[in-house]
Amino acid sequence: MKRRELITLIAGAAAFPLKASAQRAGRRYRVAALGPVPPRFFDELSRAGLVRGSNLEIDSRGDSVTAASYASVAVELTEASPNVLIAVGAEAGRAAQKATQRIPIVVIADDLLGKLVASMPHPQGNTTGVSIFAFQLDAKRLELLHEALPSVRRIAALADRLPIPNLSALESAAKRLGVEIVPFAARSEEDLIRMIDAMKSEEFEAVNLVWHRRSWHRNSSI
Repeated sequence: MKRRELITLIAGAAAFPLKASAQRAGRRYRVAALGPVPPRFFDELSRAGLVRGSNLEIDSRGDSVTAASYASVAVELTEASPNVLIAVGAEAGRAAQKATQRIPIVVIADDLLGKLVASMPHPQGNTTGVSIFAFQLDAKRLELLHEALPSVRRIAALADRLPIPNLSALESAAKRLGVEIVPFAARSEEDLIRMIDAMKSEEFEAVNLVWHRRSWHRNSSI
C-alpha cells in the first residue's frame, strides 16, 4: 500500500466517528492526537469535509511528547472532550484507552489484535483503527490479491520467517480460492534478492507479502 493510500485509509477511520455524529452546518468538531501524526493526515480529513480552522479544531501532541508522558497527556486531551482521539502506536493507544472509555479512539499501530482490540472485525469498546502489520490480515490480503488477479493460480508467500505465523489460515484461504501458495523466507536483504530470483525462476504469477517485522527491510522495496 502506498503511503498516501495508507494515510487516506487512516484519515477515513478517524473521520468516521465525526460523520456518524451527523455533521450539522455551523457545528465545530474537535480532534485530539497523541503521537506523531503525519501532516498529510489532516489534509485528508479536509477532503472528508473537516477543515482545520473552519469546522475542525485539532489539538495535536506529537514529536514533543515522549512515551513516558503519554498517560498524563492522554488524560489532558480527553478533558477537553474531543469528538475523537487519535493515537499513534500501541503505547499511545493503551494510554488513550486508560484515559477514556467514552470518547472514540482511532489507533494507528503495527498490531492491534490482542493488545488493544478483541478482534479486527469486532474490536468492541471505544477503540478502532488501522493495524499495519497484523498477521491476522494475511488471509484477507490473499483474498484481495486473488480478487485483483482472478486468473492467477500459483502464488508465492514471501515472509520474514518460517513457519509463517497463522499459516493454517493462509492455506485455508488458498484452498478456498483454488490457488497454490508456496512459502518463501527472507531474513536479510541478501536473502530477499535470492528469494526474488527463485520466485522468478519458478514462474510464480503473484506474491503475497507476509511481513511482520520492522528491522533491516524498513527502507527496502520490491
